[in-house]
Amino acid sequence: MNTQLKKRLKGVMMVICFTATCALMVSCHVAKREVLIAGSGWNKIVRYDLDNQKITWSHSLEKGQECNEVSQPSKSTVLYSYRKGAKLIDLDHNVLWNYDTPKGTELQSASMTNDGNILLGQCGTPATIMEYSKDGKLLSKTTFETGLKKAHAQLRRVRKTSRDTYLVPIFGNGQVWEIAKSGDVLRKVTVGGVPFSVVEISNDHWMVSCGDGHYLLEINPSSSEVLSKIEQNDIEDIPLRFVAESVRLSSGNTLICNWGGHARKLKRVASLMEVTPEKKVVWSIALSDSLGMVSSVDPLWDTKRLK
Repeated sequence: MNTQLKKRLKGVMMVICFTATCALMVSCHVAKREVLIAGSGWNKIVRYDLDNQKITWSHSLEKGQECNEVSQPSKSTVLYSYRKGAKLIDLDHNVLWNYDTPKGTELQSASMTNDGNILLGQCGTPATIMEYSKDGKLLSKTTFETGLKKAHAQLRRVRKTSRDTYLVPIFGNGQVWEIAKSGDVLRKVTVGGVPFSVVEISNDHWMVSCGDGHYLLEINPSSSEVLSKIEQNDIEDIPLRFVAESVRLSSGNTLICNWGGHARKLKRVASLMEVTPEKKVVWSIALSDSLGMVSSVDPLWDTKRLK
């Protein structure tokens, strides 16, 4: 083999190796599209691979625990509420932290704040919002009256704002309240339906899941102007049942938990879907032998989403 041909072959091999290395680097940085999901009436929390359509991790719940909020604060931990309390566990199912509710109350919200604290929303008389540090120390406790006697009818997914206030969907009266740490109600915004979750897109833009109202609403809380709305039959072939947690992805699309527990006799439809601003479905998953009804979701691949 002559010298010139050897040089050409060496150059070709270098190009092939460089291309393969780049492809490998790109593949390593492509996030696996997994969701962490749970739901009222389902006895498991699971991590589900959307691309391969399979469960990659699951955690069993005791009967009647009713998990209405779940998230993965870190790569190795899962935080969830279960009506009678909240738990932070590792992926080997060891309990790292636990909160038990007092008699006559129930817990429907457990999440991590942007500053790394555990935020709990407890139904009862009075209703209570608590923040705990990572090591389990109680940092703050806010109490307020909802005017609703039944604990189960009071509140769902509580969120802390950048203003150091709390947004609380009042489940039984069709409103979202903004509450100061003192317990003072700063404003009440009527959204109708049965509010389950609220996402503060900006100070003048909230996205509210309205439960058995069968719609997802985006509203200016200052003026009550409706900015957009997905109603019961707006999505082709997927009627909205109980609109539970909704998440605004960094892409601008929205994840909708379409919980079906109040419509068991009706046709089964998708229980979780990604929808574009034009109300087109990107993907969906439905109730099956391995997947239950979904009322809470954490899209693990999207670290820049609104929470």
